[in-house]
Amino acid sequence: FAQYSVGDTISEEHLEMSFDVCYGEYGPNLISFSDFNTGDKVIWLNMSASWWIPCYASIPEGDEIVEHWASDERVVILNSLDDIGQPYSCTMWGNAGTADIPIIIDDGNTNIIHGWLNLELDAYPVNLFIDHEMKIFSITEAEMNETAINTEIQSMLDNIPSQTACEDPIASNYNQTGECDYTDVF
Repeated sequence: FAQYSVGDTISEEHLEMSFDVCYGEYGPNLISFSDFNTGDKVIWLNMSASWWIPCYASIPEGDEIVEHWASDERVVILNSLDDIGQPYSCTMWGNAGTADIPIIIDDGNTNIIHGWLNLELDAYPVNLFIDHEMKIFSITEAEMNETAINTEIQSMLDNIPSQTACEDPIASNYNQTGECDYTDVF
């Protein structure tokens, strides 16, 4: 059943749910959103259906986006593939682009993640952006170009609180993360 709209936080139950990694390099063979619930990561999840040719045709552009953000450990990019084998297998889908990117997860026979979202069209592709607090930042039910996706990712990154250290040697938390604290000083 549809549960999430923009601004909603993903439930603990859904964060812990595991999905099979069917393509790409990711340590374990299972992945869950809780793997990225560290307070400093954002997620772009591109949801595709193996039978929808426009999704398949967008693979090279998706790979360019993955390569663009590859050096930023705060950015997680996943592709959720629905209806695997109708006609494309997960491996065929992955091999249509650059080797080993992106990480592709199997959304299950009932399109689990896709079903979580309050969608107007209930169509593909769907772009789901999840911020550092595991809140739904935005959802689109149409193809997005590279610039639009990169803008959404950058907007989420811009909203992550700064983790700068206190640089005032008088403060009680000098060289520690956060704003300077003077409660124990005076």
